[in-house]
Amino acid sequence: MTQPARLFYDVTFTRTQLGSVGITRTVRRLATELSSIRVAEGASPCEEVAYHSAGYRRIDDQRKGGRDDVTKSWLARLLRHLMVGSVWRRVVILFPIWAQYLLWKFHSRGTFDGLSHGLAPVRFRPGDWLFVFDAAWTYRAWRGAAKARAQGAKVVFMVYDLIPLENPEYCAPLFSASFESWLRAMPAASDGILCISQASQDQLVAYAAAQAIKLPPSRPFRLGCDPQTGAVSGVVRDDIRAWMAAADPVYVCVGSVEPRKNHEWLLGVFQSLWAEGFAGRLLIVGRVNPDCADFVERLRQHEEQGKKLLSIHDANDAEVDESYRRARALVFPSLAEGFGLPLVEARVRSCPVIASELPALREIADDGCDFFPRGDAAALKQLLISHALRDRRSIAPPMMAFTWADSARACVERVSAMLSPSPPSGTPSR
Repeated sequence: MTQPARLFYDVTFTRTQLGSVGITRTVRRLATELSSIRVAEGASPCEEVAYHSAGYRRIDDQRKGGRDDVTKSWLARLLRHLMVGSVWRRVVILFPIWAQYLLWKFHSRGTFDGLSHGLAPVRFRPGDWLFVFDAAWTYRAWRGAAKARAQGAKVVFMVYDLIPLENPEYCAPLFSASFESWLRAMPAASDGILCISQASQDQLVAYAAAQAIKLPPSRPFRLGCDPQTGAVSGVVRDDIRAWMAAADPVYVCVGSVEPRKNHEWLLGVFQSLWAEGFAGRLLIVGRVNPDCADFVERLRQHEEQGKKLLSIHDANDAEVDESYRRARALVFPSLAEGFGLPLVEARVRSCPVIASELPALREIADDGCDFFPRGDAAALKQLLISHALRDRRSIAPPMMAFTWADSARACVERVSAMLSPSPPSGTPSR
């Protein structure tokens, strides 16, 4: 497996976030496994970097003896507050989209420049790789990538999905605008693009063709999941463990709290069932999107919070793992997906899955998954009641784990293939 001289790994957004779900989880797990692979092959670990408008900066400061932690800094706290607070919702009401975009650019540059201030600049060399797998549309990552390429590095971006453009009804206009700016500028600043599914790659290719955007080589690869056994980081908090240990069945919904994940609709289904005497409880685990701030406050004040309902927005790996192991089923009512990592994570732990009928979810499903038509409350109720009457963990064997280590190896293999010189004319290529 071809390895670069040095591998740099962008964690600009992830390093500001608490919890470990969604893209944040993917970025952290791939970083760990990519470093392990390199060390096992006698190479240096991948070096984590943060974006700065003047170029990428090294995070691992040897003078401090390890990776820095900015989650408690006032800039990171402000960023998280703006993402879940009312400020941006007021901006959306008061300002037109072009003004929102200008404010976003000003805020993004000030925040991420401030967070990387004082870190040593990276001097890239030919033979280096830079992986930009983070939520790079929240900062102008393509500019840092262009600087890295100018110094000789090869740059690979990750495309998770095109939902902000394909399903803009689930996104704030500002988010769709910033995402589109990134998607238009990113290809010219990259040497290759990884997509988390064939469906995502097909959407990317179709969008690029429609917009006359020249794409670099692209490949799909599969995200990993943590194995069924083994240590995970973090400790399950006592109150969470006690709530999950109660006798009534628990249904867990894992994923960022945002409109397309359909949490509000799911809560309505459970409220209807509770009114009918249903004993099943709902556990919501996921980082908060600003568009759902009102809903999250409603969850916090819900009369069943801590009883039949529990919401956790800063879960660590151990708590996510415990949620899958304790749940009667994962409920995945999403309206649009690029991959569906919670489905895989649940199934490798033998946790049954009840999910919306989506192509991306069908693609990775096994016999332990039940599907209902998207938005069909009656069908979902029937499945929830059926799972409450009979625990189905023993019916279907657990899914064979495609671990994060497997995913990291596949990542390096796909990138090696993309960055390899093109075969001579007339030579078939794989």
